[in-house]
Amino acid sequence: MKNIIIAAAISAVALVGCTSEASPAPTVTITEQAPAPLPAPSIDDGVTTNSQKFVDFVRQNGGVYGSIANESDLLSLGDTICKGFAGGLSEDEITQVLAQALINNNMANDDGAKFAAALIVGARSYLCVVTY
Repeated sequence: MKNIIIAAAISAVALVGCTSEASPAPTVTITEQAPAPLPAPSIDDGVTTNSQKFVDFVRQNGGVYGSIANESDLLSLGDTICKGFAGGLSEDEITQVLAQALINNNMANDDGAKFAAALIVGARSYLCVVTY
């Protein structure tokens, strides 16, 4: 079940560049403040890789969904988010795509908002600065 939900979110983020503007995305308001951005990490501190830091960050800050997702799904989502940033998508556009994926998978709740925020902040803090 959780793999299907995460896979759907990955697919939704990956397809954001292919969507047409014919139908507007639903508006989702996140009322909880996202965790503060972390300082840029070192590429490798000799103890923990940035990939592991990202996974740990999402698990700590991503609510229920962050804690149940497997590591490879989290890394795929993080990589897809970084590719979106590298492709010129704004944080708002990525947030809207994640919000739509959460709505489509009945995850549009407080834990879904925490999960999306943790994915974006974690990817920007640990993955995107290294690979993109």
